[in-house]
Amino acid sequence: MKELREGYTTGTCAAAATKAGVVALLKKEILNKISVKLINGGFLEIPVKNIEIINENNVRVTVVKDAGDDPDITHGKDIVVTTTISNNPNKNSDIIFMAGEGVGKVTKPGLPVPPGEPAINPGPRRMITENLKDFFNKEREFKVEISVPEGKELARKTLNPHLGIIGGISILGTTGIVKPMSEEAFKVSLVPQIKTTKALGYKAIVLTPGNIGMDSAMNSGIPGDAIVITSNFLGYMLEHSLDNGFENIILWGHIGKIVKVAGGNFYTHNRISDSRMEILAAHLALHNAPLDLIKNVMEQITTEGACKIIAENGFSEIWEDIANKATERSERYLFSQAKVGIVLLGDRENILYINERAKEIGEYAGWKISL
Repeated sequence: MKELREGYTTGTCAAAATKAGVVALLKKEILNKISVKLINGGFLEIPVKNIEIINENNVRVTVVKDAGDDPDITHGKDIVVTTTISNNPNKNSDIIFMAGEGVGKVTKPGLPVPPGEPAINPGPRRMITENLKDFFNKEREFKVEISVPEGKELARKTLNPHLGIIGGISILGTTGIVKPMSEEAFKVSLVPQIKTTKALGYKAIVLTPGNIGMDSAMNSGIPGDAIVITSNFLGYMLEHSLDNGFENIILWGHIGKIVKVAGGNFYTHNRISDSRMEILAAHLALHNAPLDLIKNVMEQITTEGACKIIAENGFSEIWEDIANKATERSERYLFSQAKVGIVLLGDRENILYINERAKEIGEYAGWKISL
């Protein structure tokens, strides 16, 4: 099987374009490629398509998005950054981020970026900031305007309009690297992780949809080699964990994914399975929540927004029900041949609930799992 080629995110493109522009203005160097520091601390060399010096304080740089073998709608599209450098002794921030043509603006709460801000996610913001640190001083201020000329049209093929992001696409990236996601080949490529975990002698395995769960599990003391990324293929990876001899499995993930498992959905891509609010609403109803609260949750666009409302109204006890229902569904999915514990995350840093099955499996594996 051909090895799939990795690419880089729109956030990495924006960081590369910003850094190349600043180097052109401040160091008088016109580069056709530039080294960018990624969020995980590694470095990646990114080609630069064009650098246009507008004047001594303004520069426009274009980088072409390369998604590797991932079927990403932004692959091959121009990511354009216009950077303005000015002296401002009263600055509140080193960098001001702005949405240019084709980059959306956030209009609804519950997303990683608050309403009114450009849809430039925290990861790309951190990456741009890190790559400009060497150029900061007490008075220097950078205005970074990111544009995607085809972004408004591309956004129609995303969930942005539904999420309340208007005017274009989002600038994304949690690591800076795009992992190939062509479905069948990608599913097959995930399984060797399980084999490695087994070969290293672990008695239990932790499955997580992505980087949020990976980071949380590692921060909680779970060995990195015992954690396996599943992407959206939770059922597929549960089956292969059992096939490789694991009878003790923990699903460790964001409520937005695991709540789907509680509803019996084991392929969690949002185009196939998007019953999050309905499942939350059903559990609220079982706890005699007021109708107005249930309707409010049903109107939310993100599970994080829904979780906040649920907690504020004193119904956090439903996390126990959802976690236990996800355990029940998962163990039934595996015909009761394995135990499956659940760790529910509210976001990257906060654990909502750890059920007793997960604690039991953690104790068996020698891991102390606690809030």
